[in-house]
Amino acid sequence: MNIYLCLQASLLLFLSNTLQAADIQLNEGWVSAPLTKSASTVAAFGVIANLSQQEVSIVGASSDYAEKVQFHRIEHIEGLVKMVLVPSIQIPSKGQVSLTADGVHLMLMGLQKMPWKEDFISIQFDLNNGDEVTHHYELRDRNQTTGKERGDH
Repeated sequence: MNIYLCLQASLLLFLSNTLQAADIQLNEGWVSAPLTKSASTVAAFGVIANLSQQEVSIVGASSDYAEKVQFHRIEHIEGLVKMVLVPSIQIPSKGQVSLTADGVHLMLMGLQKMPWKEDFISIQFDLNNGDEVTHHYELRDRNQTTGKERGDH
């Protein structure tokens, strides 16, 4: 009986420490609408929360709307603004990462379909444990953004 209880407790502990795709949540997610009908790149913003007990990394992303989705970070170097490719996004245990225009954000490049008539765009994240999670980003005109979403303080 004691071995059964120990095994059951061990299984519960294992399951409570296992990252589930549902542990990664998107809040306030939105994609900037293309500026022109011929635009090939748009950016995505929002807050990604990690509800799990362990750090998680988003190591890849994809969307039916783009040839590729990349993580970028804005850097200010010697008075110049430079967009730098980031290999992954780490989200601490019980923490969150804000995707902003003046920080880390997503770039959807080589648009396959023009999302002019869509309300939402799906983006799939590949997690470091092999799981995949899909989030839906609201398509917004750039004029709909607030100072917080632009990275203003």
